[in-house]
Amino acid sequence: MDFSTLNQLAAAGESETLEFKTTTGQLPQAGKTLCGFLNKRGGTVVFGIDPQGRPLGQLVTDSTLREIGEILRRLEPAAPITLHRVGVPDSQHELLALEAEPRPDLLPFTFDGRPWERLGTTVAPMSQVRYQELLLARTHSRHRWETMPAEGISLRDLDEKEILRTARTGVASGRLPEYTGYTAVELLDRFGLRAEGKLLNASPCALWPAPTARFPSMPGAYGTFQRSGKNRVSRPTAAPRPCLLAAGRGPPISPPPSTGCWSDPAGSFRTSRRATLSRRSSTGSPRERLLSP
Repeated sequence: MDFSTLNQLAAAGESETLEFKTTTGQLPQAGKTLCGFLNKRGGTVVFGIDPQGRPLGQLVTDSTLREIGEILRRLEPAAPITLHRVGVPDSQHELLALEAEPRPDLLPFTFDGRPWERLGTTVAPMSQVRYQELLLARTHSRHRWETMPAEGISLRDLDEKEILRTARTGVASGRLPEYTGYTAVELLDRFGLRAEGKLLNASPCALWPAPTARFPSMPGAYGTFQRSGKNRVSRPTAAPRPCLLAAGRGPPISPPPSTGCWSDPAGSFRTSRRATLSRRSSTGSPRERLLSP
């Protein structure tokens, strides 16, 4: 980032990703703006631009840099912000640019314990609902093994007939809407097992003929059951055998000796919108294959 670039930005004016400050005396407000940038698409705060848009700069001392560091430490989690120092021609003044890089996996960010968001060319406190949504998304981050592309696996490796049979059974039992999809590709997209035309690791776990052969570390149980509470399910009618529940996360589910129920300490049966895939066994009894959310 050089003086010519900053001069062009100053001429263009503020935007959703750009804000100007006259001096670092406005650092507290700049901290809120940086927080707002981090909670959106990123952005840059430039110090040394006067209200008329002229890049005048300011004197930068060690004290100035310490003050900037103190402001950045008030952002949580630790923010990916880069400091650019650009000299003003024919002057001892400098322009300071704090560039906030977007990090969706770290959302939401807070400044002094409060979340802020960028709205046009202003910054405002984030609503509690939005903050909780972002916090939940980070807790259940999409950057997990099961949501990554499945290397070396194509649609030909999956049981297409089983995929279609699963959907028909789900519709017949009322677990899926009447129109869920007519092809295996449509169903995989509907269940969130494909992204950008590529199969995800979750797809072979749910639909591979023998998932534990390819993923031996994946624990789980497979049997007929009925829900009997928020985090408890009644004992399967058949002994559990390896399958695809939990995708290797959380403690294994085991029946405590003093009860007739299976306890689920990890909450694995708290399924998501794309969690349940039903099918029929060879005897016609309903069985469920669960994919951990």
